[in-house]
Amino acid sequence: MTALELQIQKDMALLRDDEGMMKRLAKYVKRLLAQKNGEADDSKLTKEEFLAQIKRGEEQVKRGQTRRFGSVDELDKYISSL
Repeated sequence: MTALELQIQKDMALLRDDEGMMKRLAKYVKRLLAQKNGEADDSKLTKEEFLAQIKRGEEQVKRGQTRRFGSVDELDKYISSL
């Protein structure tokens, strides 16, 4: 086992007790494997998709279809519910 492999195992052991961090790690590893296999990263928006989302947001603001949150906790609860 190389020093790098040993260091990765050691670091992963430190994250083992934190389920949130393990989920993030699993997502990242999945993305790395897709990249290695030459698969497209569908988690990134194209420029056109990004600009279309901004345009939809601007149209919602014009129509008054916006949401306001009194605190970060309210925003977090709303995002988690999606």
